[in-house]
Amino acid sequence: MGTREKIISTSIELFNDNRATNVSTVHIANALGISPGNLYYYFNDKAHIIRVIWNEEITPKLNEMFYDTEFGRSESGILRFFVRMATYAYRYRFFYLEINSIFANDPELKDTFVRRAEKIMKYLESIVDSWISLGIMKPIEEIEKGWLIENCWTMGQLWLTRAEILYPDKPIEEVAIDEVWHVYAMLKPHFTDVSNERIQQLMKTIQIEM
Repeated sequence: MGTREKIISTSIELFNDNRATNVSTVHIANALGISPGNLYYYFNDKAHIIRVIWNEEITPKLNEMFYDTEFGRSESGILRFFVRMATYAYRYRFFYLEINSIFANDPELKDTFVRRAEKIMKYLESIVDSWISLGIMKPIEEIEKGWLIENCWTMGQLWLTRAEILYPDKPIEEVAIDEVWHVYAMLKPHFTDVSNERIQQLMKTIQIEM
């Protein structure tokens, strides 16, 4: 692993453990045993590091999950998506727990995030349409479809904040499983009886390792 990659990896670890707000580039350099000048050879400042983490770490993993072909085709694909999302969010938890302060310091990243969120929610419309055509989900009105997608997206963004406030002492693996159940509960009334039965059977075997 080269110096640039080590900076990214160490930054994620420090941000997760101490909050990005409390971590400076000097802290990162000290943790790596390099000079701040060496760090600045690769990154302009902390905001630059976070933007790179978004572009090179978070976004590719999001693409891998959202564009998994099984997501829109099967109940097992749906559950796998839920589990992977919970695991991924925890891996980059600093980003979701500090998203407002991060965007306040980097409006460019905020614009990128918003454009991507709009693209993802548009793509999720096609996923819902696929579920309907395959008999996984019942037909749904367009306006209700939009609300449902936004609600699921919002829950995915904020579950770590909810967990930190309400369940600070609960093991994160249990919290993540609870989150999968929360998202499923939101979608359950819209799934067909057959699909609900399949998903509920799959949910009994769910395991999440952080």
